[in-house]
Amino acid sequence: MNSILAVADNAGCIYYFLDGSYPLGATSLGPEISIPSLSKDPKLSLFYVHPRKFVEETSITDLQPAAIDVPLLDKRDARAMANLSSTARELLWYTMRVVKEMRHVWFGSETHTGARELGPKWIRALETKQKDQFGRVYTTLLVEALCQYPLIF
Repeated sequence: MNSILAVADNAGCIYYFLDGSYPLGATSLGPEISIPSLSKDPKLSLFYVHPRKFVEETSITDLQPAAIDVPLLDKRDARAMANLSSTARELLWYTMRVVKEMRHVWFGSETHTGARELGPKWIRALETKQKDQFGRVYTTLLVEALCQYPLIF
């Protein structure tokens, strides 16, 4: 939170992310340029970069850094959007995890049966118990339950 992630590749591009996930854009310094040093001005939206280029197996680095302005860092809306984006991502991740766990509990897995199997097993066991203890040959627990506890709409 409240951080900037800057990623540079070997093609001379720098990618900026607010709070590690919200993209702020990219900057290309040119092909075959690497970025050995990158720093940010703490009060401004400027990054200072020392680009390095290889010419005939010799490394050339400018002593004067190149200044890169990222204007989205000056805007409060970008920070608010990054916070909302991070919150939405976390909520979506949590929802996906809950749905996966609910599916696992309901349908079961290789190690245990799911909860959907408990209902029919319970009703069969109760019907068997009523037949054995009370001698009822034709029992329908659902009809008896509805007669004893009618639904009120």
